[in-house]
Amino acid sequence: MRRNPRGAVGKRNEREKAELSPTPFKRARSLPKAPDPYTGRRAPCIKAELSPTLLRGEREWISPERRANIYDIMNAPTLQKEDIARLLPPRPRDCSKRDNGKGLLIAGSAGYSGAAVMAACAAMRAGVGTLKVIVPASVSDALYALPEAMCVRYPAEDWDEGAAEFVRPYLLEATAVAIGPGLGRGAGREALLHAVLSAGKPAVVDADGLFALSKREAMRAALHENVVLTPHLGEMERLTGIPAGEIAKRQEELAARFASEWGCTVLLKNYESVVAAPDGRIFRNVTGNPGLAKGGSGDVLAGMVLALLCQGLAPVDAVCAGAYLLGASADEAMALLRERMLLARDVIEAVEITLDKLI
Repeated sequence: MRRNPRGAVGKRNEREKAELSPTPFKRARSLPKAPDPYTGRRAPCIKAELSPTLLRGEREWISPERRANIYDIMNAPTLQKEDIARLLPPRPRDCSKRDNGKGLLIAGSAGYSGAAVMAACAAMRAGVGTLKVIVPASVSDALYALPEAMCVRYPAEDWDEGAAEFVRPYLLEATAVAIGPGLGRGAGREALLHAVLSAGKPAVVDADGLFALSKREAMRAALHENVVLTPHLGEMERLTGIPAGEIAKRQEELAARFASEWGCTVLLKNYESVVAAPDGRIFRNVTGNPGLAKGGSGDVLAGMVLALLCQGLAPVDAVCAGAYLLGASADEAMALLRERMLLARDVIEAVEITLDKLI
């Protein structure tokens, strides 16, 4: 539009601009027509709080201070079954456990042994070659439930300042690492996280690992392109200082912004999740159901992403596949169990069915 609005539209715009009382939230249908995109001149207009656009270039026609309110609905393609199938082809018959990576899981604390067990079980089910799980002495007995994993017992009842040095040799031999499920929030956690990030290996930071990251802003300088952060809205609020409600409204934009700022992949979890890579790629996952709104779902996801990193997937691909598989497996499990009855371990059992359907 290269002229001022006329007739009823123009009169309405003038009337809205003249009103002194607050106006309701306004959502534009497309590019606000106030600025002439060729000359930059402004006509009388309604200031919209949110503007969808099909053309990314339209952002350049908006003043910098307003660009944060432009929501590009073309930015985030929805993950499809075919996308994930391409990432997870059938394994060759002659593959060995060495081909599928050495996973390292640092998890658990007194009272939170289940998180370590579920993350470990999910990693095994998702195909990691071998898995070592480092847990405090108070948690080690719980790992007897999963004989396929190798339990490494930290010789103290809880994590402490010596834990970071204890895990370093295991970090050196690992293909990828996950830290956070059930880790707790006491002494030694921040040093543990720093040791993981400093190793430079593909790494999943979840749950209490994210809490440790939020406590030391300087540690974000250690984030790198092989790191995956998996915050839900509350954890993202702690990391960014932005209210969770605002994050929910601007999920794609904020996931992309902080993936770029932090230089790592961000999986922003919600009832529909957003995956943002540091290079600007964004994806949306819509698999899953309310049965996942229970304790343990995030631990299962962390274990699955760890396994996929160990098998050689790039961080953004591992997160896309992990998020899709978690939701699709929950959908499979809910076909047998109602959502209120669904447990995180039911999702783990359904992973095999989901993987079979990808082939």
